[in-house]
Amino acid sequence: MELYEKDPAITAICCANDLMAMGAIMALSQQGVRVPEDISVAGYDGAFFPAYTNPPLTTIRHANERIGIRAVEMLIELLNGGTGRRESVPPVLVERQSVVEARK
Repeated sequence: MELYEKDPAITAICCANDLMAMGAIMALSQQGVRVPEDISVAGYDGAFFPAYTNPPLTTIRHANERIGIRAVEMLIELLNGGTGRRESVPPVLVERQSVVEARK
């Protein structure tokens, strides 16, 4: 909220997690700032509850189950003499109504 008050030209806030994003939406709303009409807000967790906020929160969901499965598979490979490697599992963008296309 402090950043938005200092620079109302800010068009979006990306929060470190969904709870912070929900707090940002609440703080903005209390000041009369509309989400997403005045500013977009996105979270990062992919928890189930942001779908029920007002407006429903756009978030990035971790593929936790896939990450866990791959971690176990890679550990088993290492235990069986494998050399190990790095692997990434891409997150999924869950688009909801708290974000709009950037204003120009």
